[in-house]
Amino acid sequence: MKILGFKPDSMQDWDYGLASVIFTGNCNLHCPSCHAGGLIKSTGTYDPEQILDLLDRKKRLVNKVVICGGEPTLEPDLEDFIRRLKEMGLLVNLNTNGTSPEVLRRLQEQGLVDYLAMDIKGPRELYGMLTGLGERVRIEDIEASVKLAPGFPDYEFRTTLSPYFRQGGSGEELTWMNAQDALNMISWIRGFGIKAGDKAGKHYLQRFVARPKGIMIDDRFSLENLPEEYREFPQSLQKEIQTAGKEVGYDFQLR
Repeated sequence: MKILGFKPDSMQDWDYGLASVIFTGNCNLHCPSCHAGGLIKSTGTYDPEQILDLLDRKKRLVNKVVICGGEPTLEPDLEDFIRRLKEMGLLVNLNTNGTSPEVLRRLQEQGLVDYLAMDIKGPRELYGMLTGLGERVRIEDIEASVKLAPGFPDYEFRTTLSPYFRQGGSGEELTWMNAQDALNMISWIRGFGIKAGDKAGKHYLQRFVARPKGIMIDDRFSLENLPEEYREFPQSLQKEIQTAGKEVGYDFQLR
């Protein structure tokens, strides 16, 4: 498995305490607001066998492993790698963009993932823009993964509230994701019979914060190029979106 980053100890990547974090490098999306540019462009790699050996030796202190990216489900040997983690008695949290539902289905059927964290980029109608793929985005794959999520022992959805370009009277205009976008996203998710708070599921709202060029996937969204008012998602608007969700019975949590 192509591992481009590793954190042996993290308190920030799993809500339930200390975890080790593995970063894979491949990704099939080009989300303009993504911070993983530096990771994906990295040429340095870690030896998977050395990582597995370290995890095995320290499992009495850290028994949770987060696998994120990039997009881990693009790794052809992901299933075998996770199986080895489970054989060590470790808990596995898989982060995904939801573009590989068949991989998720196999992992679910074999009981290899304890926690699924899936990005929901925004409402269905904005997915092409938010993923940078335009009409090439396979929205049916995203929907299939959304339907699978409640079948995992524990899961969360998460949405990064970010700026995006929309068509206006004078061409493309930069704007923030807003309460109406969130309500459209809620309607889309509810169409599959899923409601945040059902079973173990949660839906987190994360605030976009611009980073320098080289870190951002799309330089237009870098700290250097964005207007000052679009460099950090307003906390007041995040709470407004949370309130809009509550008014229709949908429990967004802030992160």
